[in-house]
Amino acid sequence: AGIKPLGPLASGGAPDPHVWMDPTLWGQCSAVAARALTDLLPDKAETIAKRQAAYLSQIKTLHEEIRALFEAVPTDRRVMVTSHDAFAYFGRAYEIEVHAVIGISTEQQPRPRDVEALHSLVRSRSVKALFIETSTSATLNAIVEKVAQETGASVGGTLYSDSLGSLGTPAGTYLGMMRHNARTIADAFTQVKP
Repeated sequence: AGIKPLGPLASGGAPDPHVWMDPTLWGQCSAVAARALTDLLPDKAETIAKRQAAYLSQIKTLHEEIRALFEAVPTDRRVMVTSHDAFAYFGRAYEIEVHAVIGISTEQQPRPRDVEALHSLVRSRSVKALFIETSTSATLNAIVEKVAQETGASVGGTLYSDSLGSLGTPAGTYLGMMRHNARTIADAFTQVKP
């Protein structure tokens, strides 16, 4: 699969900044960063190019691993609900329908009608697992937990959206964070009963 062009995904005219959620787009970002570093440090151009090529290889491997995880999940089970809308690029890359309590900003406050719509979606689509996030408020995560409890769904796990894990942990790097998120989501999709 080729690298997809970068483009805004968010509603309301604001571009969605969460491009790192699609490894193929993150690979494009690494190439831009490498060019900028080469402009600043032309004497290190060869080293920068080698490291960027090695990193891009790791990103491509990551993408293939994640794609294989979700190819094992029936398409009709690939529906996820999160605290905020940080996973649109991820959903597009791996054919997952993504819904959230609020939009792309973690500063946005949920409206009662948003929560009601989420209840309705979870019930009508028989969504079995909802996800909380490390980067959103306890209030947003509590809403997700309450919707799960009230609809008979479960909390499928905690995802990293706008942050990495702590330094030295598996999710403390981009590659590790993405693997954590993908495995958490895929496990929730496959562990819940249809």
